[in-house]
Amino acid sequence: MALTGKAYEAAQIITSGISALRSTGSTLWMPLWMSHLARAYADLHQFSDASRCIGEVMTTIETTKKRLYEVDVYRIAGEVALLGPEPDVAETQFEQAVSIA
Repeated sequence: MALTGKAYEAAQIITSGISALRSTGSTLWMPLWMSHLARAYADLHQFSDASRCIGEVMTTIETTKKRLYEVDVYRIAGEVALLGPEPDVAETQFEQAVSIA
C-alpha cells in the first residue's frame, strides 16, 4: 500500500505489523518495514515521523549488524528526503545506497 499511493492505510497496517514483530523480539525485517513506514509518513507530509523512522532504522542496522536491507533503507531515505523540506540531503542518501550496493 505504501508503494501504491495508499499511504494512510499503509501507515496503519505497517504500524500494527511492527508492533506484532516487536512483541516477538524479532529484528530481522524491522529495517525494511520501518523504511516503508517512513515512506508512507512522507507521502502524508508527516516528515518528523518519517525522519524518526529512518533514524530508528539506521540505529537498528548499526545495533544488530544485520545489513540485509541497508541498500533499500538508504534508497528509501533518499526518496523521503526528496519529498521533505530538505531535498538536498537526498543525494547523500542515494550515494550511500550506491556505495553499499
